[in-house]
Amino acid sequence: MEYVGYALSAACLLLGLAAAGRLLWKRWGRPRSVRAEVVDKHTAAYDGFAPEKGTVSGKTQYTVTFRTETGRLYTLEASPGFFEAVSVGERGVLTRQGDRLLDFEREDGAGD
Repeated sequence: MEYVGYALSAACLLLGLAAAGRLLWKRWGRPRSVRAEVVDKHTAAYDGFAPEKGTVSGKTQYTVTFRTETGRLYTLEASPGFFEAVSVGERGVLTRQGDRLLDFEREDGAGD
């Protein structure tokens, strides 16, 4: 009977490790490049209060949405500089790693 308990514990541990591995692979898997178009840009502002300092600070999150040639949408967080430099309608090669934006190389004449 003890064997069944150990086997069940081992199975639960393996399932937990597999789930954690999937999450890590989604976030940090190998980089992937695909042809895509910028279809949307969005900002979201967040306010924060630091009671120990008595200050209010804010953060702005910049996101860019890309549509691949197959129609799949990726909404990825971008740096402020990238957000300002890219325009809706531009086409190029999107390189991402999981849910992280690594690069977007514009095609010549894209967005014209």
